[in-house]
Amino acid sequence: MKKWFIGVVLVVLLVLVSGCGGAQDAVGEGMREQPDPKTEQQPIEPAADTTSPDGDIEQVEYDLDIVEEWNGLKTEILGLGIASGVESAWQEEDNSDVVYVKFRIENTRDDGAGHFTTYPDQATLITSTGEQLEADMFESDNIGGDLYEGVIKDGIVFWVLERGAPFDISWVRLKWNSYDEAEDVDFDKWATDHDVRIEIE
Repeated sequence: MKKWFIGVVLVVLLVLVSGCGGAQDAVGEGMREQPDPKTEQQPIEPAADTTSPDGDIEQVEYDLDIVEEWNGLKTEILGLGIASGVESAWQEEDNSDVVYVKFRIENTRDDGAGHFTTYPDQATLITSTGEQLEADMFESDNIGGDLYEGVIKDGIVFWVLERGAPFDISWVRLKWNSYDEAEDVDFDKWATDHDVRIEIE
């Protein structure tokens, strides 16, 4: 009886161990198959490298000219900034490390064909230093939501880094969604995933 019981336990353990290995392999495969970004910016150089007069805030800013057009929705990324020592009324930490991006979005339709819903102010940020962050909606400008014909919105979106080392970042990737709310839009064209990678020298 004891031998039979021990045999069953050994078989169950072997099945569990082999199953765990398969799960790890599957996760690894999924990570390697991550799709490439739709838009990729060539390496950029700083437009400004400044320190605040009291020396508390360090920041580097980059001018960008990334433009995406989709169904009449024009999205521009005009600048990228990285800063350390930023004070915030909303964050628990006294000084935060942040990444911020300047957007301009425009509904270029002028025929009443419908509006867009877009959420760059809810974009996910992925960094070369291993962070995946959601936008800080308290600090960011409110540029998301409905965008009617002819409307242009400008604003800056912030992400607060959790691991620090902001000036070690060599690239960032931005992902968010937009939707075409026109009544006659084709089913396969009613939504798009924005996916932009920016290389930093």
